[in-house]
Amino acid sequence: SRTTLITQPEQPEQLEQPEHPEQPEHPAQPEHPAQPEHPEQPEHPEQPEQPKGGGPPLCSEGVRVGL
Repeated sequence: SRTTLITQPEQPEQLEQPEHPEQPEHPAQPEHPAQPEHPEQPEHPEQPEQPKGGGPPLCSEGVRVGL
């Protein structure tokens, strides 16, 4: 039951989040056309051939970064 009491006081604190207009003011992320401009990564077909050595996790992580 203690967890429920802790959650109640947290709700009023969340009101501060909507009051933070800084988040919506951050249009830099959508304005970052550098990522889409990096077509060299997908054009590198040599990386997929390297996973044979045992580096598939690195490739999967790189794909997430490109997205």
